[in-house]
Amino acid sequence: IEAFLCPAEDQDWYEFDTGPNDMLSISVSMQAAITPVSPIYALRDAQENLVASAPSARSGGVSAVHCVDPGVYLLVVRDAGDLHQDVRNPYSLRIDASPNPDTNEPNDDRDSATELMPEMGQTGYLACADDADWFVFDVPERHLVDIRLEMPIATLQPRIEFFGADGEPIFNKVNRAAPREPTDMLESIAVANAGTYAIKISDDDG
Repeated sequence: IEAFLCPAEDQDWYEFDTGPNDMLSISVSMQAAITPVSPIYALRDAQENLVASAPSARSGGVSAVHCVDPGVYLLVVRDAGDLHQDVRNPYSLRIDASPNPDTNEPNDDRDSATELMPEMGQTGYLACADDADWFVFDVPERHLVDIRLEMPIATLQPRIEFFGADGEPIFNKVNRAAPREPTDMLESIAVANAGTYAIKISDDDG
């Protein structure tokens, strides 16, 4: 859809239903290269509770992918500072709903983590903003644990975190070169005690 942000402090509200889908791609952009308006959005549920917000406002518009529960939502589009208007140039709004490709979801915390088996890999997706994938595995006694994270060239910077059976962090590593080259991070950790250990995969800044 195309619409205008005018006058100043204008807010445009939209309602939509995701159907059975649980992943939303939202894009708001200005068609003109030069405009005083910096459009942003807020995603709210049917009771108008905030569910997600646009990334930081930037010239030209914003876009992000959000994981949500299927249902009815409200989207509010406005100027980032509520100060500017553009009576000549419209913004473009596009919303796409699709199923999350990550079959491990929900595994966004340790309590819902996906179980790993020795010598057997798992594939996942950081498909949405603020997505984090947790995995757990058991160590029966003192072991040397090898953890490997592989990923093609991506627009994010993957972070891998390893937690002990007591929940305390053991190591934390980020591949900041991921937008330029494939990720292949290998860590070997000496584990002294038996227990259930956890791995968290996320984007560096969400």
